[in-house]
Amino acid sequence: MINAIYILGCVLVTLAIVFDNPTADKGAATMSKKKQSTEVIDPIEAFIRTQLSELLNIDESDIKRDSKIHEDLGADSVDHIEFIMILEEEYDLNVPDDKAELILTVEQAIKLVEKMRMPVTQ
Repeated sequence: MINAIYILGCVLVTLAIVFDNPTADKGAATMSKKKQSTEVIDPIEAFIRTQLSELLNIDESDIKRDSKIHEDLGADSVDHIEFIMILEEEYDLNVPDDKAELILTVEQAIKLVEKMRMPVTQ
């Protein structure tokens, strides 16, 4: 009788481990985080994402290259102007108003900074 109870206990413990394994989900989540952490982000993109996160009080992980600054991230016109001023100050740029108005996505902001930072060849 004691052997039967012991065996039943072992079976129940085994079933509990198999069907209620909290480490199975953690493993997948850990793998996903490791995959994300190896993703290479260029310094300009990293700066832009950080600044938009702080300016708009949103999580940096919600900001993607194709995020629309107004529609997806919730910036208003004042936020947009402040964002352009941050870029101008950080990268020593002078962004004309007509170009500033064309920055609708994070990708466009990155490309604008990259283009305006290129040395002019003669």
